[in-house]
Amino acid sequence: MSTNVTLNDSKSITGTLTLTNGILSLGAYDLTLSSSASGVGTSNYICTNSTGSLIRTVGGSSVTFPVGYSASGDYTPFTFTNSGTSQSYKVRAVSITSPTGGLSRQWCVKETTPNSTTFSAMTLGWTGTNKGNLPTSGTCNIVCNTSGNNSPYDLLTGSLTMSGTDPYALTAITFTKHPGDFTGGLFVSIVQNNAGLPVELSTFISNSSGRDIQLNWETKTEKNSDKFEIERSVLDMNNWVSINSVKAADLSNSPKEYSFIDKNLQSGKYEYRLKMIDNDGTFEYSKVTESEITLPKNFELSQNYPNPFNPSTKVDYSLPSDSKVIIDVYSITGERVGQLVNQEQAAGYYTVDFSNSSIHRSLSSGIYIYRINAVDKSSGNNFISIKKMVMLK
Repeated sequence: MSTNVTLNDSKSITGTLTLTNGILSLGAYDLTLSSSASGVGTSNYICTNSTGSLIRTVGGSSVTFPVGYSASGDYTPFTFTNSGTSQSYKVRAVSITSPTGGLSRQWCVKETTPNSTTFSAMTLGWTGTNKGNLPTSGTCNIVCNTSGNNSPYDLLTGSLTMSGTDPYALTAITFTKHPGDFTGGLFVSIVQNNAGLPVELSTFISNSSGRDIQLNWETKTEKNSDKFEIERSVLDMNNWVSINSVKAADLSNSPKEYSFIDKNLQSGKYEYRLKMIDNDGTFEYSKVTESEITLPKNFELSQNYPNPFNPSTKVDYSLPSDSKVIIDVYSITGERVGQLVNQEQAAGYYTVDFSNSSIHRSLSSGIYIYRINAVDKSSGNNFISIKKMVMLK
């Protein structure tokens, strides 16, 4: 290749790819090299900063390619060797927000066809002139995630100390994958650790009870830690939102325990992570914990809250199966004064806001009765329950 080339579709190579002059930009396409393919290149590079990747099947062999990220002009050739079972890997050079909050060049190596819970005997190597913005001294984190983008990274056991010895390498490292993280492949990367971690987290777990999920975590030590932002996502949707924050201890050399309850959730599977933020804004993400809110086992109608109320109150109810639901409101003398619900609903948890209905504006102070009649669509059985509520004006 002697001129700049941009792929317009994905390509496969079984022989030798020689880069003599110019840029091979993958764009949104993949360049696949067989296990027998080899590569040559020094001052030129393969650009992988888009969605495309260099895919290489390796096993007891190594291949050198100048893979780089073109946005900054910082190109970082490296060798990759896997002396374990032959597997297919994707290689990309990207610039992301590292777990410690700073921008860092890194190499992403993704196992595309995982067959175990570890990356076995993997080696990454590079020279000092091709290290990107990784330091020549200090510590780098070994991290992983499932996308290679700015989604949260799990810190893997171990780190790389940059001692100033050139060339640098992570040699014959076996990475144990985090449970659930290797179904669709896993990105393993090296990122610079400039500031040190604000929190040493020892545990982070979640447990469900009814419609609530309780999070518990413990830190071994904390240094200038500000707060924990709690983020939630529906499982596998990667739609992370911040739901609350908990103040951290700031400075501690002894274990500290924290907890938070996420209440009144709908049935489904949820993921949680902690964004652990330092006083200067530096942060890292915790590992992800998962919990599930199962469908209700029984029909239930809860007492409205607050009660007495003015002007609004809410009524919770649960359906273990798909049902036709009617909720009526009656005066204390038995006269029907309005209706809150009249529709078919799927199994799950529900809340109806009395203040959003048209009937509460016409009611005076007093005692009222609300009644649910839910008919199970599969069995035809009826569930009927009655509660009292008090309106004050």
